[in-house]
Amino acid sequence: MVEETSSLNEERARAREAFERLAADMAALPPEKVIRVNLDVPTVVGTVIAKLPGIRAMRPQIERDLPSFDLERFDKLEDMALALFYAQGAYLAASEPKRSLEELARRGFELRRLMMADAATQEVRGIFDAKRLAELRQGSGYRDLAEDLIALVNLYRGHWPLIANRTAITMDEIEHAESLAAQLVIAVGERDLVPVARSAAMEQRERAFALLVEAYNDARRAVLYLRAYDGDADEIAPSLYAGRTRPRDDAVEPTSPGEPQPSTSQPSALLPSEPSPSEALSRAAPPAPAELAQKARMPEYVEPPPGFPGGSPFTE
Repeated sequence: MVEETSSLNEERARAREAFERLAADMAALPPEKVIRVNLDVPTVVGTVIAKLPGIRAMRPQIERDLPSFDLERFDKLEDMALALFYAQGAYLAASEPKRSLEELARRGFELRRLMMADAATQEVRGIFDAKRLAELRQGSGYRDLAEDLIALVNLYRGHWPLIANRTAITMDEIEHAESLAAQLVIAVGERDLVPVARSAAMEQRERAFALLVEAYNDARRAVLYLRAYDGDADEIAPSLYAGRTRPRDDAVEPTSPGEPQPSTSQPSALLPSEPSPSEALSRAAPPAPAELAQKARMPEYVEPPPGFPGGSPFTE
């Protein structure tokens, strides 16, 4: 169990380091290149990592036959996959508050009710100030609850020598009320920050996703081009969108209310198209290697000289 935890921590550390190494690349990505995450992130990361050895094995041929190919980006594929994995975790963590406000509030309201009931007795005895207690009865929100608990804690502690033997409230309950008030303040702050943190984490995830998808698709196009006559291109670098149905043009993907959308001036960027092998060949910028060019065209017919086999039987 300890070894598994240690291994998991190491993987998270690797992912975080990769994310940090690519921070400048993600920040430099123009808005029109940022795309919505429209694939399952763990599946994408798993596919890229699993196929990376075979893709890397193509590097020497890519360097030789495709001189204009971006090898610097090609060499960052693993970092991009790990960075997306890290960004996904950060997005999920930012999407949920760390504390349950409802549960804290339930316990807080119950404790305030008990402390207020006993405080009414101390008011009748002339120990607690009636005006101060009236102010405590006006609040109803989470912040009001936290402030009321702190006020009651101070009230009980300030008069403890007088009421220690006249109240059903214990010092443990007073300390618990103080702790609940602090937790409520923190939880409310976290809740208010969730939309901001979630928006930032979502943008980082989209940027990491865009970097990986574009780099992987470029590598896949190179593999499709170079392995066009071998029939194993899809095994070496399968499509990330394999088996995924492209939505109709009039279909609108539902989003949660208030969820920020990535800014893009090109709607088609929301779903990068996957090239077919023939398209990949036609899109390739560099000229075909000599061996492919030889296969791609028929040799020119040259008539043998007169008198030779296959030549004209007539001589001049």
